[in-house]
Amino acid sequence: VRAADHVAMRIRMPGEVARLELKLEGPETVTQSVELFGHGSDRDDDGWRTFTVPLAEFDEIDLTQVTILGLWNPSDRAGTFVSCEVVVDDIRFE
Repeated sequence: VRAADHVAMRIRMPGEVARLELKLEGPETVTQSVELFGHGSDRDDDGWRTFTVPLAEFDEIDLTQVTILGLWNPSDRAGTFVSCEVVVDDIRFE
């Protein structure tokens, strides 16, 4: 068994969302976020996008101590928060 190099997931959200953060959190609220949209595919016919983020981008947090994985701050191109439903499927470490 080898260690994972990436965290991947499928996400469906409204088209006006242009930014979304993936946040990992460890003990005592030690956190780090990465912008997802630089790591995504185009939408498929059903509106899903696949995001694959290298775990190496989380270089400020001890990955062996992560207890929470969250999605934060959906916003539009201008940076304005978009109140919306974000559906996540098939979260995996590869």
